[in-house]
Amino acid sequence: MKIVVYGGIICVTILLIFANCITTQKANFTIEDLSGTWINEEYNAIEIPHDPKEVVTADEVLKSYEYISDREPNWTYKLSIGESWYDENGDIWFKCVWELMGLVAEVSPTYTYYSINKLSSSGTVRECCWKASDYPTEFSQLGGGYTTHYRQ
Repeated sequence: MKIVVYGGIICVTILLIFANCITTQKANFTIEDLSGTWINEEYNAIEIPHDPKEVVTADEVLKSYEYISDREPNWTYKLSIGESWYDENGDIWFKCVWELMGLVAEVSPTYTYYSINKLSSSGTVRECCWKASDYPTEFSQLGGGYTTHYRQ
């Protein structure tokens, strides 16, 4: 009887360890994985900080646009991807530092933003929760520092 109990405990322990590894598996996420055009048509009628179009380039630059139809960005950021990991659903989570490079037409002071992002397992939906002072401690749609964009 003790062998069965100990065997069961060992099996459960192994399963728990394996499950923990899956939920915290590191991802090798790079800026190339994020490159492309991202839009959210609902943001076309909302003021900053909800830009309806963002274009991420392989040289770590994100250009944000006030309207989807705009040809020139209103803000430009230098992106730095930090740690990344997979969750139990296969979504990729990653930390990112956004350094404001200024307006296109004029140079403005440099500001830094920190974000935690979730990229769907299909690679088509990116959710972003950001703060100006440090990485957010909560991933939430409340508080204004949250956006969702869809890959085009």
